[in-house]
Amino acid sequence: MPRRALRTVRALVPALLITVLAGSTPAHVGAQGTRLLREPTISATQVAFTYGADLWIADRAGGLARRLTSTPAVEADPHFSPDGKWIYFNSERSGVMQIWRMTPDGGNQEQVTHDDYANWFAHPSPDGKWLSIISFDKNVKTHPPNQHVMLRLIELGDGHAPEDRRMHHDELKALLEGVRPL
Repeated sequence: MPRRALRTVRALVPALLITVLAGSTPAHVGAQGTRLLREPTISATQVAFTYGADLWIADRAGGLARRLTSTPAVEADPHFSPDGKWIYFNSERSGVMQIWRMTPDGGNQEQVTHDDYANWFAHPSPDGKWLSIISFDKNVKTHPPNQHVMLRLIELGDGHAPEDRRMHHDELKALLEGVRPL
């Protein structure tokens, strides 16, 4: 793995560990269930968040929030790309939880992951070239404890995830050397 990619991966590891160990959302999220403002993500000028299983956005300076998604599916856990041009999020609209992205105006909504896993918690790398996610078996509807989970690193390229980078245990262990818990 090139040094730049290795530094990017090392920068993502603490956030991934916190996500996997603590979770970013409650263990069960029902379609259009809980109506709490959750999971804020901040860009230079905007704040996106989950409310009522849909995604919303507002200016950091204040004002009214605008709904970005409105589907019967659960959509959650938004994360801005480092340049603020994209919001990555989870959605069940394809039948299985997958990673999607859209522009901050709610346009250009497109599915990023297309596989047989339930994918959660997209975290773009600081350079925007990688996306870290966790994946469960497609039959796992939430992200409960005591389930087999994969930590995946996907090279985005054009923004889509054609193939992920699976890390062997020893490679991940080497990446974690020197990482201190928060």
